[in-house]
Amino acid sequence: MVLILIYVGALTLPYVAHKKVSSTFVKDFEKRSFTNDQAGTERVSYLNDNVEALLYRLRMTEEAKKEIILSTFDFNSDHAGHDIMAALYQAASRGVKVRIIVDGISGFLDLKGDPWFQALVSHDNINIRTYNPVNLLKPWTMQARLHDKYFIVDDKMYLLGGRNTTNLFLGDYSSSKNIDRELFVYETQASSGSSIYQLKDYFEHVWSSPYRTSILIYKNNIPRLMKHGTGHPLQKKPTGCLCSLIPLMQETKSPGCGIH
Repeated sequence: MVLILIYVGALTLPYVAHKKVSSTFVKDFEKRSFTNDQAGTERVSYLNDNVEALLYRLRMTEEAKKEIILSTFDFNSDHAGHDIMAALYQAASRGVKVRIIVDGISGFLDLKGDPWFQALVSHDNINIRTYNPVNLLKPWTMQARLHDKYFIVDDKMYLLGGRNTTNLFLGDYSSSKNIDRELFVYETQASSGSSIYQLKDYFEHVWSSPYRTSILIYKNNIPRLMKHGTGHPLQKKPTGCLCSLIPLMQETKSPGCGIH
């Protein structure tokens, strides 16, 4: 019983007190301008629908030229996950650099040893890391979880909200529905003060943390997924319709788009 209480204490006590905001950040925050008489360079739209949320990700991936960044708490090897993985693999094959960071719990339960994720990370242009990998021998680290969920394409656009990369949040694959909302932010022209650069700076800080991330290593188990004549499992097209981003900011969805 004593050992259990010690373990529970190590699990919870480190997170009782909240860290204080540094004076440097406070001063920098006060200097920022949040309002202006003129329109800025960013355009913003809400995404309320799960099907639309998946389609946006697929369209954004198709438009990527240089880099894609994905941060998520939960990434499953389900239908929605396979759609995203297939799209990311195809983007990587066009020369796009893809970086994915997933919370350590999902990394342990969903990614570790899964042949689909191993197939994904086998591409030279794709790098996956897990944030704060699960270590039961270090309970004081267990609750430091990564709940950041965003999807960035180049210096042009990003999604930010509460959707994980699973059937429950994306597409129309699950009988259970999660009610969520995201912001889609589109940059019309380069601007040093754009929020996309703040988000990317934050990502780089998390990505480069030597204490919280580990590289998911490819284990050469793709043959388990390959069938005769079908080739690499992620070389097929995602089931979502990859439509152009031209109608993306319009109120109505472009015709012909849907999850099949």
